[in-house]
Amino acid sequence: MITGMTTWHRTQRASISVHRATSIVALALMTLAVPAHAHTSPLVSLASATPTSHPSQETSQNTTQDTKKPTAPETDKPTSNAPSAPADNSKPATEKDGTSATTAKTAAEKPPTVPTDDNIVEAHAQKDLPTQRVVLFGESFDAELCLDQATRANGMGARDRFPAGTAMIFVHPRPIMLNYWMKDCFIDMDMIFVDGQGRVAAFYEATREPLRTKSETVERYESRLYRYSSRRPAQFVIEVPPGSLKRMKPALGQQIQLDWASLAKRAK
Repeated sequence: MITGMTTWHRTQRASISVHRATSIVALALMTLAVPAHAHTSPLVSLASATPTSHPSQETSQNTTQDTKKPTAPETDKPTSNAPSAPADNSKPATEKDGTSATTAKTAAEKPPTVPTDDNIVEAHAQKDLPTQRVVLFGESFDAELCLDQATRANGMGARDRFPAGTAMIFVHPRPIMLNYWMKDCFIDMDMIFVDGQGRVAAFYEATREPLRTKSETVERYESRLYRYSSRRPAQFVIEVPPGSLKRMKPALGQQIQLDWASLAKRAK
């Protein structure tokens, strides 16, 4: 009887020990499992992260801008044609505010106004565009309007002169980040980017670049063209004869008094 009770107690103790061991193992497994889940990072969709504005590029406190090109060229390819190719879905681009500007090219370094037999020009000199008399920075201009994708893509391309007192205004359907280039341009010009409220977003003295040669592919030619950025969402671009910026002296954030809302309604 005593022997039997001792055997039973030993069996119960062994059972309790096994149970405790099992519990300890289970608890250890649970402890190991928790960190694997706790350190899992949530997934972030980059599809919804495309910015509509860049606060770091706002210029409300700095109303001056060097209009010359910085030394580093852009590599983003715009989706439109010359002279000013707006990239509606453009990638984020380096600011072109001229903080590392170099001296403008001399006349000897510029390409000839008239294309040679070795050049390929896709643009054509546009005619019969709608016009509007506008006053910009106290000066009157007869402005041609580019209201649709085709006319915006061609712009001032293939024109060999920019008469004084004339301008070209590019009107986009909505404010977007813009990159313009000088594809197929024979002449220099000044550019002013304007946001949806009619305020100056950026401005540049744009210089013509060597035209495409027969030995160049379209892709290679377009990749070497400099991009002029709006630096923040803009809806309008004004192109005026070279030297106009020096005379008019626009300021970043300056309001341009014009019926921009009526122009925007005409955009396609």
